[in-house]
Amino acid sequence: MNSPMLVLGATLLLAVLVVALRREAVAAWLATSLGTGVVAAVVFLARPDSALLPLGGTWVLLGRSLELGDANRAIVGFVYLVAGFMFLGARVARPGRLFYAAGLLVTGLAAASLMAVPFLYAALFLEGMALVAVLILYPPERGAARGPLRMVVLYTLGMMALLTAGWQAESLGSGTVSAEAARTATVLAVVGFALLLAAPPFHLWFPTAASHSHPYSLAFVILIAQAGAVFLVLRFFDAYAWLRQDQGLFDAARWIGVGIAVFASVWAMAQRSLARTAVYAVMADTAVVLLAFSARTAEGFQLVLGLSAARVIALGVWSMGASTLQNAGAGDSAEALAGIAYRAPLASTAIIVGLLSIAGFPLTAGFPGRWAVMAGGGPAAYAVVGAIGAISLAAVRWTSTALRTPPEGELPSPAMPERFFLSAGILLCLLLGLFPQLLYPWVIEALSGLSGLTGG
Repeated sequence: MNSPMLVLGATLLLAVLVVALRREAVAAWLATSLGTGVVAAVVFLARPDSALLPLGGTWVLLGRSLELGDANRAIVGFVYLVAGFMFLGARVARPGRLFYAAGLLVTGLAAASLMAVPFLYAALFLEGMALVAVLILYPPERGAARGPLRMVVLYTLGMMALLTAGWQAESLGSGTVSAEAARTATVLAVVGFALLLAAPPFHLWFPTAASHSHPYSLAFVILIAQAGAVFLVLRFFDAYAWLRQDQGLFDAARWIGVGIAVFASVWAMAQRSLARTAVYAVMADTAVVLLAFSARTAEGFQLVLGLSAARVIALGVWSMGASTLQNAGAGDSAEALAGIAYRAPLASTAIIVGLLSIAGFPLTAGFPGRWAVMAGGGPAAYAVVGAIGAISLAAVRWTSTALRTPPEGELPSPAMPERFFLSAGILLCLLLGLFPQLLYPWVIEALSGLSGLTGG
């Protein structure tokens, strides 16, 4: 046995176990949360020279390899830790009966995409991840939905674009392809990554899924899918020096990031739906990630991972608050949530703090990374400041809505576990805003295996 086989096999067995425990909610939650944590520990401990788990790092599957080594160990572990964090809060969020089993499969496929060699075959695993994610976003008992189906279509197009770009890039490595072929490979790669990152105009599944999916399910899919896409971008640029040396490509990434930030900020302020406001805030956060990437420095690439980790905390807290309100019978529109702060103060606070953290408001988990991007000056700094201001204004508008005169009727009082998780999430957002050294240093170490980007 080798470490990729053990990690992915354990993930699959956990999914089967959770299906068997589907009628026992607490047992399924414990098995998923603890099991994911154990798998994450295996990822970090299983090494050929380990005294505890002396396992090889290569698994040949269908003529291709899955490798778990120093180059990707921290990144794969990060995906499992993100999933474990979200599984832990699912007990109070109650996203649906298929969440645990399908969530484990999504996590395993995302991890496999990070272990695929040649890495371009990661696109195939991400396509499989999108297909399974449909079960999370919109379970079978709810019928068909446009949002998840759009996601599958866009991911399929992205997979095709990336595989074609990879084929062109491999030919470029031999030095036998013209400059025109290099431009074609670059354009295909950019389109493929734009599709996977849900950048405009390829974001159509985002708002549609937000209108129909459970908030916690939506947050889980966004976090895992976007993490897989971001890491694939980093691996792509790490593998091909001619891409890293193309300053024009990074300049284009900077202006695309500025454009996405403006687009997402304007649409976030115009929304009358809480979930749609959050997804446009996530799009603005993706723009900031792209601006950090466009700096073309090791520090900028490290910031990409730091910002991705901060998003996990912020979106997790927001989705838990929104799930608590939805499970209690509250709606998603401004009219339905008028005065909600008087009836559900803790959940309302979690929503606002989470949204401010996604925006990168000062003293929240999302701010330190943005401060580092702003320190570079130029158009990127203005775009980041504008995005922080616009999304924060949207959060202020939702705060005003929540503090209106409350309508008649009561919401069920949250149980002790809900109060604990909501309070812990709020405090975590604020704590990481005040002490970013608790998060950023160990997260950015995940990039250390990509020597092409870090210069190691």
